Amino acid sequence: ESFDISVRLAALNLIEELVSCYGEVALRCVCESATRMMHEAEQSGDANGWRRREAGVFVLGALHESLSQPLASGPREYFDVTNFLSKALLNDVQPQVTPFLRGRALVCAANYTSNKQTSPEISAHEGRG
Repeated sequence: ESFDISVRLAALNLIEELVSCYGEVALRCVCESATRMMHEAEQSGDANGWRRREAGVFVLGALHESLSQPLASGPREYFDVTNFLSKALLNDVQPQVTPFLRGRALVCAANYTSNKQTSPEISAHEGRG
């Protein structure tokens, strides 16, 4: 058994624990932070901006089960899964994108589209691929 852990995995464990304890409040905060970070990285023009973008994709991909579950009150206003998949991730799978970010985006998209809780809109979008 290995006890190796990275800062990334420790942060992800913390995020998952916060979501577990605080539910939608924590999920909203994490999603807003991740999407803001991704947008700022894209707009910055920084050659290393892809790293911040990849971190956002990593977090949002890791939370796919929570974000794919429908709410009784209706759709989440703070995170549109269909828009995320069709716009944000689509930019990250282009040939000119660094292979690490491209790979992370593909894994993230696969997590959402293979989830049993996936909404009909996402499944329909997947079928149009």
